[in-house]
Amino acid sequence: MGQNVLNNLGLTATEPAEVAFSLRRLSTTYLGPAIRVRRSSDNAAQDIGFTAGGDLDQAALLAFVGSGNGFVSVWYDQSGNNRNVTALITNQPQIVESGTVLTNSTGKARVQFNGVSAYLTNTTYVPTAQPIALSAVWQFTSLTSPGGEICGWGANSGIGTRFGAWVNRVSNTQGNFGMEYQ
Repeated sequence: MGQNVLNNLGLTATEPAEVAFSLRRLSTTYLGPAIRVRRSSDNAAQDIGFTAGGDLDQAALLAFVGSGNGFVSVWYDQSGNNRNVTALITNQPQIVESGTVLTNSTGKARVQFNGVSAYLTNTTYVPTAQPIALSAVWQFTSLTSPGGEICGWGANSGIGTRFGAWVNRVSNTQGNFGMEYQ
């Protein structure tokens, strides 16, 4: 499988990505969908792609979901390595609520993880080469869940088995961010 250069992020072929997830097209050579969405009305699922401008196709998303709720069942890897992440129905993060696309403060579509049971996983890929770099953009919508893992690989416990990035939100203006290797 060919590696996609994440040129929409300003990266070059000398800076390849192992995995790349976004609701925006990260590479001009990536032609696949952004996500697979399950609608609550009948549990049908459909791939949702990008607009010509590279944003998630919210019109196609709403046309599929309708007035109900929509949940991400697959988030496609844009790196070209086919390391998609998936979720069981009980763990799928939400993207549409009552017929309205969830958006961030700039009006872009966002995926809502509830901080408890919503997560996506890949059971076949764990990065082991050093160094490891992680770039993430997130926005907290509530102070009720002050912290959480942004991205992690490996077992949930045990020395030498876990890589991850975490954030701990103390207030609207204060927090901690860190990387870990156990």
